[in-house]
Amino acid sequence: MKKNILLITAVLITSISFAQEIFISDSVIYFDKKPVALYAKELSKTPLRYNIEILNLNYQSLIKAEVMKFDAPVAELKPFFYYELTFPTVKDTLAIYLEDEAFLLVLSKIIRDYKLIRNNTVNELAYRRFKMSYPGGPAFMAQIKSVVDYLDDTRYFRQQTVRDRTKPVSIINDRVIMQDGKKIGIIFPGSTTVVGPNVIADYTSQVPEDYQVQLVNGRVVDLKKLIGGASYYFYDKESYGSGNNLYNRSFPVNNIYGPNGERKLRAICYLIENYAL
Repeated sequence: MKKNILLITAVLITSISFAQEIFISDSVIYFDKKPVALYAKELSKTPLRYNIEILNLNYQSLIKAEVMKFDAPVAELKPFFYYELTFPTVKDTLAIYLEDEAFLLVLSKIIRDYKLIRNNTVNELAYRRFKMSYPGGPAFMAQIKSVVDYLDDTRYFRQQTVRDRTKPVSIINDRVIMQDGKKIGIIFPGSTTVVGPNVIADYTSQVPEDYQVQLVNGRVVDLKKLIGGASYYFYDKESYGSGNNLYNRSFPVNNIYGPNGERKLRAICYLIENYAL
């Protein structure tokens, strides 16, 4: 949790009862009207969500819950938010996903139901049981899997080379595509599959450069499943956005000769940033 977490106020307002056994004031969590833990919260950068810190009655940090954003890797998908739970006393972190926005109440129920806090600290046995059985962990993994499954269905993601996709791209001998020190694809000329035509600035003439991009295993990179249709075949730097960041990092490490080479590198960077290569 960020260091500028809100200070716990000493003045208690009237307790609000959310359930029969759990009572939450502006800084204290009660079970059956008995104080169990203190808490502090701050508004996160995500809308209508709070980062929360649970402290024992001696103001020692026991649980930190920070809202995290999983950015959608491609335009067709939407981002989602999840919580990263850090347990300083047991030195462990757990990511969970849940739809309920009243997270302070959810967290209080977790502490109660799993008996996470005992003798003013986190019960390690209870924590291990919580980590193994709480459905929020598998729900988070299911969200990640749904993204990977979509990328696999539309882009054969699991067949692509595992590497850091932000590293500069280099094209060796106008044929081998390298990134992060690994071979990620091959360019074959003379194919009927056009990956990137050469288009002059005013688009009045199009001279296609006939070449095909394949994954390392030989599978052809197919753009038919990508949104945008034929417009995705144009890589004019004045009107095209996706791929520019990677292109700008990659240009200095390549020997580029003429506009054809620039467009080919730009096309490759587009494919990588869109998880097609």
